[in-house]
Amino acid sequence: MPLNSHYVKQAMDAMISVAPVTCRRIFNGIGIYHLGVQFAIILQDKLYFRANEDSRCLFEANQMEAFQ
Repeated sequence: MPLNSHYVKQAMDAMISVAPVTCRRIFNGIGIYHLGVQFAIILQDKLYFRANEDSRCLFEANQMEAFQ
């Protein structure tokens, strides 16, 4: 599935308003980076954030789906 450049721009604009981020094409999606560390990915017009055991409950509390 081709990437929706409008969705990518909208997501990047929202994140850039919070912190400096960059993106680059990886696999079939877009990797999102802050200070060189990947923390999110866009695949098929969905934005997924990296989570760990400490942050997982924050995402679940906001009904965000896990990437599988």
